[in-house]
Amino acid sequence: MADVPGGPANDSIANHLGPRMSLYLAKCSKESPQVFWTMWVTAFLGGIILCSLVGAHKRDIDKRCASLLKIYYTRIVFFAPVLGLTALSALFAPRTTPLMHMLSMQMEAVVFGSFGTVLMLLLCKETHESLPVQEADTSTMGERVIEALNRQGPQPHFGVPPFGCCFRKCLPHHLLKPSHLLLARAFMRQYAFTVLVSGLLGLWLALASDYQVFSHVNGILNKVVKLSSFICIYGLFILYKCTHDMLEHYRPTAKFVSLKIIVLLMNFQELIISPIVKKTSNGKSCLVNGDHDEEYGQLLVEHMVTMYLTVWESILVAMLVRRAFPASDLPDSEVVLYHAEEVEIQWQQMRTHKKGADVSDCSTSDEEEGSQPRPQD
Repeated sequence: MADVPGGPANDSIANHLGPRMSLYLAKCSKESPQVFWTMWVTAFLGGIILCSLVGAHKRDIDKRCASLLKIYYTRIVFFAPVLGLTALSALFAPRTTPLMHMLSMQMEAVVFGSFGTVLMLLLCKETHESLPVQEADTSTMGERVIEALNRQGPQPHFGVPPFGCCFRKCLPHHLLKPSHLLLARAFMRQYAFTVLVSGLLGLWLALASDYQVFSHVNGILNKVVKLSSFICIYGLFILYKCTHDMLEHYRPTAKFVSLKIIVLLMNFQELIISPIVKKTSNGKSCLVNGDHDEEYGQLLVEHMVTMYLTVWESILVAMLVRRAFPASDLPDSEVVLYHAEEVEIQWQQMRTHKKGADVSDCSTSDEEEGSQPRPQD
């Protein structure tokens, strides 16, 4: 990096982010032309393949009738391109890696939340078809959903991965309650909050602190995010398991796997890439800007290898998402669907009634209004 007027050349605040894009491209293409040109060209081709796959899927979805389900399917479709294009951007500008990582993690949180909402929408649709509203029936959709899910009888609903599977035989069998489903949704939603806060804090530290502080705190933040992701997965598994039988013809397992496979791949590849880089790299790389130790140089190489693999893994995700979330799932004519948030409000009201608390007249009117299907715009 050229000297900055009024500041030292080896300013640690700038150096630990890596060289600027122009210096990085010039230096690495000169020192290791075969490696880096091969990486850049093949990754760019991977980005083109990714965009073509996602574009074809998006065109199929656009042909279907407007619906809530279509909105959430569209959000899920954009998971792969955000993942792949942020990784591609980091390959051409290593300084942007913290920002690109934050964006991809936030998109992952949005997609997991969208998947939970998709399950809710499909569940309401199946409940409406299997338990149609009778003329004298005043039950809400939230009550009918609980009734439909409890047809399978008492189950160990919390005995699912990653926390409850080992204790499945010990956990009691019980019927689902509104509080159970609300808890599962809360488990999913906390991940979006955790990713946002940790991402902003990590980006601020990358810009404002030296490498030692950033490395230490960022390691802690990564552990917090991983724990939060496991809690999110646990909530998804609870919702997935209790809705699996009702939604079997929508292939919920394929949907779940298509979104989680990239997380599993990235976790495992970190364990594999790190020892390989330590054995094959001496820490001296064109990625290093300024005076840094060997460990830091190896870390930058690990990041580059991970970003390159992520570009190609995102193509796999795009293919799996296209098969798991086909446009044929979407209605081709106007249908009645319930808002997932409305059903959650009804569950909250049911839980309040169970506790014997005072419920105002407005909550009763909300239930009466929610008991009738609300057509979408």
